[in-house]
Amino acid sequence: MTTYRIDGDTLMVKEGLFRSRALALEALRLVYLLVDTSSRWYVVTSSKGMSSIDLDAMGDESFEGLQAVLAATIMESKPSHLTGGRLVLADYDGGSAIISLADVKRQNLPILESLVRSRDARRKRRDVWLAGDPVVELAGRFGGKAVLTAEGFTRGKRRIAWAEVGKIQTETHTAAGTSLLVLPRGRSGGIYDLKRYRYSLRFIPSKLEDLYSVECAFWLDRCRSAADPAG
Repeated sequence: MTTYRIDGDTLMVKEGLFRSRALALEALRLVYLLVDTSSRWYVVTSSKGMSSIDLDAMGDESFEGLQAVLAATIMESKPSHLTGGRLVLADYDGGSAIISLADVKRQNLPILESLVRSRDARRKRRDVWLAGDPVVELAGRFGGKAVLTAEGFTRGKRRIAWAEVGKIQTETHTAAGTSLLVLPRGRSGGIYDLKRYRYSLRFIPSKLEDLYSVECAFWLDRCRSAADPAG
């Protein structure tokens, strides 16, 4: 069982008896709310779609409103009713944590309030990071690697610009493990979509599927915001 606690502005994560790590909230690169929106199950394959919100990209008023709604929802709901939502956090040094809203409820974790206090520092640091044309690499098993930049998603010799992406999806197969799929506009991503793996990272650790989805969503969100600033 993973347990969490807040020490000042640091999130302490403990997994079992001997594994623990600390994430400074002011030094987080990604702070996302992730919610399951759809899932499809076949005999040996399941796929999952998600809706994500970049909390640190929101305006102050919108963020405060969402934070209030989330806090009220967590307070008023049973843990079993919160299993479809989680917070996905990642820093600049490879540290990350995925905290279900159910665990926030069970462990009475004041993570939302702590994220509010450290928000300005995070946003300033991320602006500096983005100004340096950063590159993010996602690693799969067996040496697989995907490269993410502001321009697009690259896997080997295949590259797709974020402007051409319709959605991000994960798929788990009982024999082939979990895959991250970057689907062009118009592609369904279903079992009969034989080209759904064209832009993908295969054999990723299942515990990282949410993090990898958010890493892609971050760049996709920025691309869409630049194309439609008023939206």
